Amino acid sequence: MTRRGRVPRRSAAGPPGVTLPELLLVAWLFALVLIAAARFAGAQGRLAVLGQERGRAADVVRTTDLVLNGELRYAAAPDMVAGRDSVRLRAVRGGGTICGGGSEISIRYRGARRPDPTKDSALIITADTTDGTVHQVTAVASDTACGGYRLGVSPPAGRSVGMVLIFETGAYYLSRGALRYRRGRGGRQPVTEAVLENPWFESATGKLRARLPLHPDTFLRLPLDDEAATIRLLSQGGAP
Repeated sequence: MTRRGRVPRRSAAGPPGVTLPELLLVAWLFALVLIAAARFAGAQGRLAVLGQERGRAADVVRTTDLVLNGELRYAAAPDMVAGRDSVRLRAVRGGGTICGGGSEISIRYRGARRPDPTKDSALIITADTTDGTVHQVTAVASDTACGGYRLGVSPPAGRSVGMVLIFETGAYYLSRGALRYRRGRGGRQPVTEAVLENPWFESATGKLRARLPLHPDTFLRLPLDDEAATIRLLSQGGAP
């Protein structure tokens, strides 16, 4: 029999709670998720860097290929001298037929750029001088009547009929990890990034090639097949 006015007691235990082992398990799982996420982010970052470095390598090889093949494509053996680290050449920049002579010569010019008296020379080829005579270009002016340029040359060429090749004397170097260019006595100006490891030119059986090993510190751990590239520069005509 229950006494009047007495309220029944509630259980002191209350609802079930979380135990310490369960908290440790949740914390351990959460730490594993964080570690996995961090490793995934790190791997993605390394892949992104690797992709950028491969792109840089491709740019260096492509630029070297385009520049050297463009310069050497029409170079004859007497116009170039190849060594292990350099190729010296007379690079043709344009030319045309002679349409007027005297103290200056006028030519119908076609070329990659305008003749430049600060760095260009003229090879004048006539019926009497089939091998050509070299003259320094001292002045350049437009000649609308001829449809080209009027050139001052030293020594004077006189009146003649023939053609003129405008060329620039310079050298390409594979040095200090990059393709570099030097005109006359100027410095070796870089054409590409310095990402090569001791590159060199090699010539054998009338063929000139550029060997381009990639710098291991710059390109991480690339497979061996990707660590070097060989560019064939001269397939006909022979190398000196």
